[in-house]
Amino acid sequence: MDTADAEAVSIRAVAEAVGVTAPTIYRHFEDKDALINQVCERAFEELDRQMGEHIGDEDDPLERLALLGEAYVRFGLSKGGHYRVLFMEPAPSGNEPKSWDDLLRLTNGFTRLITECQRAIDTGLDAPDATTLALNLWATVHGMVSLRICMPQLDWPPVEQQLELLGRQMRATLRR
Repeated sequence: MDTADAEAVSIRAVAEAVGVTAPTIYRHFEDKDALINQVCERAFEELDRQMGEHIGDEDDPLERLALLGEAYVRFGLSKGGHYRVLFMEPAPSGNEPKSWDDLLRLTNGFTRLITECQRAIDTGLDAPDATTLALNLWATVHGMVSLRICMPQLDWPPVEQQLELLGRQMRATLRR
């Protein structure tokens, strides 16, 4: 699924890719939507794991937020097909989050971001609340990833350069 969207996935193609027959897939998944949902759950878990590893034991709250953003961008760019399904397409079978609580249940990564935003606010960062700050930061990194995924033909600056600038801009804006 890393190179296509959910619509392009077929049970037959998945069975071929893993070396089994299509009926074997149906023993584990009720339908294609159930398979896609399981892939999404695992991708959300992987994103959260990578975010946790990337921030490590960094103490500075702003640096932790910058590192979370960097991990998010790296994940999205390395898993373009997964990213499209997770964040750029409607969820299979209408499983899209209908509230912030639904989103928090879906992904520990968003919970982690809100927690880190609250930590930054608790240490003096001027922001209205952790959820609003988290949504603004998420929108920024999502924009970077989705634009690169949707328009790969453009002559993008090196991702390292863009991430470094993003981190500097974020720290400068949030320190005000």
